[in-house]
Amino acid sequence: MKKFQMTALTDKPVHSNLPDNINNLHMKRKEEVFHMLMDEIVADIYIPFKSEEPKEINICVQVAGQILHVLSEIDEEYVTIPIVMNNALIHIKVPLTKVKEGCKVSINGVELKLKSVIENQGQQDDLYNYVNNYLQWYFVIMQLQDAIHEGDITRTNVVLKTMTPFFYSHSVLSKYFTECIDYILKTEIILPPSLSLQVRAGSFVNIHGGMGKNKAADMHKENEVKLLKDLIRGLGANKTEKSIIAMSKAAPVISSIANNFDTMLSMKKITTKHKKGLPQRTFRQ
Repeated sequence: MKKFQMTALTDKPVHSNLPDNINNLHMKRKEEVFHMLMDEIVADIYIPFKSEEPKEINICVQVAGQILHVLSEIDEEYVTIPIVMNNALIHIKVPLTKVKEGCKVSINGVELKLKSVIENQGQQDDLYNYVNNYLQWYFVIMQLQDAIHEGDITRTNVVLKTMTPFFYSHSVLSKYFTECIDYILKTEIILPPSLSLQVRAGSFVNIHGGMGKNKAADMHKENEVKLLKDLIRGLGANKTEKSIIAMSKAAPVISSIANNFDTMLSMKKITTKHKKGLPQRTFRQ
């Protein structure tokens, strides 16, 4: 409001670049005025990040076949290099850009070769690399989960393309890397548009309904297979093909009865991502 000389929101804005007949101007001219005013406003309120520049620099000085390392002060865009010649202290002022590129300076007929030394070369900031890698994975996984919950068939391919280099960098034989490439090639290149749309939409299932309640179809199928394996294993060693088929058909009903029974008894399902063996105990008579 101060920028446009306004004391209240109902006041008329006043600015040297704002014409009085702004409403009667062409749309293109309005956009030009808008961008001009916004550039001025952003220039006033934007505070760029400025990192602290080093005040000293390590310079390699080569003179008469000898190599010396001198710690020099940086004064704006120049470097002041102290050198002792003929028992006299001499200060040489050289532009910083020339020192970084490497240059030659002649003093009393003596040629000096100057070159800045990059310190800490080869060292890595492990903490920064760890946090940066962690955050990248976090946002990629978060995007993938959100795309699955919303059933977004377009964003799924975008996330898979982002995850492809992660899997490849982990292992060139990664099966997840292969699955990402296979899914992208089939849905975007190989399959016709109608079939590609069916594959993308079939990648999600919504069992209980509701917005944002989708889940991955392959994960849902794996959970069903896990349930079938547990029930089939319970038939014992003398199970037949007929009993396996009957158990597979009855699996949803058995699972529903068991879940209702647990709910009536207020039994919470205990799940964990960590496995730990039972401690070995010895009992004495």
